[in-house]
Amino acid sequence: MRVILVALLLVLSISSPARAESTASPPTGCGFQTLGTLPLTGATTAGTALDARHPQGPRVYSVTSSASGPALLGIRDARDGRLIGERPLPLALGSWAVTVAPDHSVYVGSYNATAGAMGRLFRYSPATDQVNELGIPIATETFVWTVAATPDGSAVYGGTSPSGKLFRYDTATGRSTDLGSPVPGDQFVRDLAVGEDGTVYAGVGALSMKVAVLAREGTVERVIDPPVQGTGYAYDVDVAGRYLLVRFVTSTGANPMGVYDLVASRWKDVVEDVDSLTVGGGRLGADLYLFQNDELVTYDLRSGKITKLGFKDYGDGAARPSAGSVTRSSAPARRAASGTSTARRARASCSTRP
Repeated sequence: MRVILVALLLVLSISSPARAESTASPPTGCGFQTLGTLPLTGATTAGTALDARHPQGPRVYSVTSSASGPALLGIRDARDGRLIGERPLPLALGSWAVTVAPDHSVYVGSYNATAGAMGRLFRYSPATDQVNELGIPIATETFVWTVAATPDGSAVYGGTSPSGKLFRYDTATGRSTDLGSPVPGDQFVRDLAVGEDGTVYAGVGALSMKVAVLAREGTVERVIDPPVQGTGYAYDVDVAGRYLLVRFVTSTGANPMGVYDLVASRWKDVVEDVDSLTVGGGRLGADLYLFQNDELVTYDLRSGKITKLGFKDYGDGAARPSAGSVTRSSAPARRAASGTSTARRARASCSTRP
C-alpha cells in the first residue's frame, strides 16, 4: 500500500503544474456530454385494474414505480394498448393496489417508507382527468398492498403493512377509519375482495395464510384457515358467485389456489401451481381464467375441470386475466416487489362463455 501511495504522489507531482503557472486553458472535450437515450429494458408495474365498462371503451390503469418518485398512473385503451395518458402520484414510489369503483373512479394505494410520505391513497377521476391525494389512511403504515371498492361505491377498503391493518375510506365523507389487524400477528393484509353483499375478505401473511371475513363496518365475523400446510401469504383473493378463490404463496415456493364454498363453509378444491397475480372471468359464468404452468387455462367452477388455451406468449412477467382480456404486469409473481422484468409488453384477448 505504501508503494502504491508513493507512486500516486509522484504521478500527481509530475502531472500537476505549480499554482503560479496554472493559467493555461482547460483541455478540449471537458464538461458534460449528451450520450443519448439509455436503453430502458425494465420497469416495475405491479398494480393494474381493468374498467371494462368505461363509457369511452375499456380502460386499463397501471402504476409504474420510480426509485425517486413520483410513480405514474398510466391510462391505456384495453383494445389496442394505446397509451392515453400518464398522471403523477405525488410522494408515491409505486403501487400494487389499484381498483375501479362503480362510478369509474380509480383508487390507488401507494408505498413509500420515507418519514412523512408513508402509504397514501389517491383517487383519479376520468371525468375531470385529475388525481386527488386522499391522505395517509393509517399513520403507522408505509405500504398499501391492496384496495377494493364496494359494489355500491360507498366505500373503499385497503390492506397495509408493516402492521397488517385494514382501513375503510368513506367515499361520501372522505374519512378513513383504521379497522385494526384482522388477524393479529400477521404483518400483511396482502389482498382484499368484496362480495356482492358487501362482505369483505382479507388475505393475510406472512405467517398464517388465513382469510378474515368481515362485515361491512369492519367487524371480523370469522377467520378461514388455509387448506395447505406451512407459512406464507393468502396472496390473491377473489369472489366468484358462491366461491371464495384464494391463491397462496407458501414458504416452500408452491402457489396453490384454494376454492372455498361460502355456502357449505368448506374448501371444495385445491388447484396446484397457479401463477396469475389475480383471477378473472368467474363473475360472468362458470369459467375462471387463470395461469397454470405459465399457460392460460380455464377452470370450471362446477366440475373442477381445467382446459388449456395454448396462450403462453406474455413476456417474462406475470399476466393478469380479467373478464374478456389479459393484461400483463411486469411485477413477477414469484419475485420480490422491488424486482423488475423486461419492458416487452404482451396483450391477448379471449372470449368468455355464458
